Amino acid sequence: MAIIAVNESHAPIITAVFTGPPSDDDVKRYLARSTNYLAMQLPYALIISGTKIDTLSATQRRLFADWVRDHKAALERLCAGQAYIMPSVLQRMILRSVLMLQTVPVPNKVFSTTVEAWPWLVERLDTCGILIDAALREPREI
Repeated sequence: MAIIAVNESHAPIITAVFTGPPSDDDVKRYLARSTNYLAMQLPYALIISGTKIDTLSATQRRLFADWVRDHKAALERLCAGQAYIMPSVLQRMILRSVLMLQTVPVPNKVFSTTVEAWPWLVERLDTCGILIDAALREPREI
Protein backbone atom coordinates (compact mmCIF):
# COMPACT_ATOMS: atom_id res chain seq x y z
CA MET A 1 0.00 0.00 0.00
CA ALA A 2 1.39 3.38 -1.01
CA ILE A 3 1.28 6.28 1.40
CA ILE A 4 1.88 9.98 1.42
CA ALA A 5 4.56 10.54 4.05
CA VAL A 6 4.39 13.99 5.65
CA ASN A 7 7.34 15.40 7.60
CA GLU A 8 6.92 18.55 9.70
CA SER A 9 10.33 18.28 11.43
CA HIS A 10 11.81 20.98 9.15
CA ALA A 11 8.97 23.45 9.79
CA PRO A 12 8.21 25.92 8.42
CA ILE A 13 9.22 23.79 5.42
CA ILE A 14 6.87 20.82 5.30
CA THR A 15 7.46 17.85 3.03
CA ALA A 16 4.93 15.43 1.57
CA VAL A 17 6.44 12.45 -0.24
CA PHE A 18 4.35 10.14 -2.40
CA THR A 19 5.94 6.71 -2.00
CA GLY A 20 3.90 5.32 -4.90
CA PRO A 21 0.44 5.65 -6.39
CA PRO A 22 -1.90 6.51 -3.49
CA SER A 23 -5.26 4.98 -2.76
CA ASP A 24 -8.30 7.23 -2.39
CA ASP A 25 -8.03 6.70 1.38
CA ASP A 26 -4.36 7.79 1.33
CA VAL A 27 -5.38 11.02 -0.41
CA LYS A 28 -8.23 11.61 2.04
CA ARG A 29 -5.90 11.06 5.03
CA TYR A 30 -3.34 13.44 3.55
CA LEU A 31 -5.95 16.13 2.93
CA ALA A 32 -7.38 15.71 6.46
CA ARG A 33 -3.88 16.15 7.88
CA SER A 34 -3.37 19.21 5.68
CA THR A 35 -6.65 20.66 6.95
CA ASN A 36 -5.50 20.10 10.53
CA TYR A 37 -2.20 21.84 9.79
CA LEU A 38 -3.99 24.86 8.34
CA ALA A 39 -6.17 25.00 11.46
CA MET A 40 -3.01 25.58 13.55
CA GLN A 41 -2.59 28.90 11.68
CA LEU A 42 1.17 28.39 11.24
CA PRO A 43 2.84 29.85 8.14
CA TYR A 44 4.74 27.33 6.04
CA ALA A 45 6.13 26.35 2.66
CA LEU A 46 5.48 22.94 1.12
CA ILE A 47 7.52 20.47 -0.89
CA ILE A 48 5.44 17.81 -2.61
CA SER A 49 7.62 15.00 -3.95
CA GLY A 50 5.98 12.93 -6.63
CA THR A 51 9.10 11.16 -7.81
CA LYS A 52 7.52 7.74 -7.23
CA ILE A 53 4.06 8.42 -8.57
CA ASP A 54 2.94 7.63 -12.07
CA THR A 55 -0.81 8.09 -11.83
CA LEU A 56 -3.67 9.73 -9.96
CA SER A 57 -7.22 8.61 -10.56
CA ALA A 58 -9.89 11.09 -11.67
CA THR A 59 -11.37 10.81 -8.16
CA GLN A 60 -8.02 11.67 -6.57
CA ARG A 61 -7.45 14.61 -8.92
CA ARG A 62 -10.91 15.90 -8.00
CA LEU A 63 -10.23 15.43 -4.25
CA PHE A 64 -7.06 17.54 -4.50
CA ALA A 65 -8.74 20.21 -6.65
CA ASP A 66 -11.77 20.46 -4.34
CA TRP A 67 -9.55 20.70 -1.27
CA VAL A 68 -7.54 23.57 -2.77
CA ARG A 69 -10.75 25.38 -3.75
CA ASP A 70 -12.26 24.88 -0.29
CA HIS A 71 -9.11 26.09 1.52
CA LYS A 72 -8.06 28.87 -0.86
CA ALA A 73 -8.22 31.69 1.70
CA ALA A 74 -6.18 29.80 4.30
CA LEU A 75 -3.62 28.77 1.69
CA GLU A 76 -3.21 32.36 0.51
CA ARG A 77 -2.75 33.52 4.09
CA LEU A 78 -0.46 30.78 5.41
CA CYS A 79 1.43 29.10 2.54
CA ALA A 80 4.48 30.99 1.26
CA GLY A 81 4.88 28.65 -1.69
CA GLN A 82 4.69 25.11 -2.99
CA ALA A 83 7.55 23.30 -4.70
CA TYR A 84 6.69 20.21 -6.71
CA ILE A 85 9.43 17.61 -7.21
CA MET A 86 8.48 16.02 -10.52
CA PRO A 87 11.53 14.97 -12.54
CA SER A 88 9.70 13.16 -15.34
CA VAL A 89 7.40 14.42 -18.06
CA LEU A 90 4.73 11.92 -16.96
CA GLN A 91 4.77 13.25 -13.39
CA ARG A 92 4.49 16.82 -14.64
CA MET A 93 1.51 15.81 -16.78
CA ILE A 94 -0.18 14.37 -13.67
CA LEU A 95 0.42 17.66 -11.86
CA ARG A 96 -0.92 19.62 -14.82
CA SER A 97 -4.08 17.50 -14.81
CA VAL A 98 -4.74 18.50 -11.19
CA LEU A 99 -3.95 22.16 -11.82
CA MET A 100 -6.34 22.21 -14.79
CA LEU A 101 -9.16 21.47 -12.34
CA GLN A 102 -8.06 24.06 -9.78
CA THR A 103 -5.08 26.40 -9.82
CA VAL A 104 -3.00 26.72 -6.68
CA PRO A 105 -3.51 30.16 -5.09
CA VAL A 106 0.11 30.47 -3.93
CA PRO A 107 3.43 30.80 -5.74
CA ASN A 108 4.49 27.38 -7.02
CA LYS A 109 7.23 25.93 -9.12
CA VAL A 110 8.31 22.52 -10.44
CA PHE A 111 11.80 21.17 -9.73
CA SER A 112 13.67 17.94 -10.40
CA THR A 113 15.10 17.58 -6.86
CA THR A 114 14.49 18.96 -3.39
CA VAL A 115 18.05 20.32 -3.36
CA GLU A 116 16.99 22.59 -6.24
CA ALA A 117 13.67 23.49 -4.60
CA TRP A 118 14.95 24.25 -1.11
CA PRO A 119 16.59 27.66 -1.83
CA TRP A 120 13.47 28.82 -3.67
CA LEU A 121 11.28 27.93 -0.68
CA VAL A 122 13.68 29.66 1.72
CA GLU A 123 13.47 32.76 -0.50
CA ARG A 124 9.66 32.53 -0.49
CA LEU A 125 9.63 32.30 3.32
CA ASP A 126 11.98 35.30 3.55
CA THR A 127 9.81 37.30 1.13
CA CYS A 128 6.77 36.59 3.30
CA GLY A 129 8.63 37.57 6.48
CA ILE A 130 8.48 34.05 7.91
CA LEU A 131 11.38 33.29 10.21
CA ILE A 132 13.43 30.22 9.46
CA ASP A 133 16.23 28.73 11.55
CA ALA A 134 19.70 29.22 10.06
CA ALA A 135 20.28 25.45 10.02
CA LEU A 136 17.24 25.00 7.76
CA ARG A 137 18.55 27.38 5.10
CA GLU A 138 20.94 24.78 3.67
CA PRO A 139 19.47 22.76 0.77
CA ARG A 140 18.81 19.12 1.54
CA GLU A 141 17.47 16.01 -0.08
CA ILE A 142 14.41 14.41 1.44
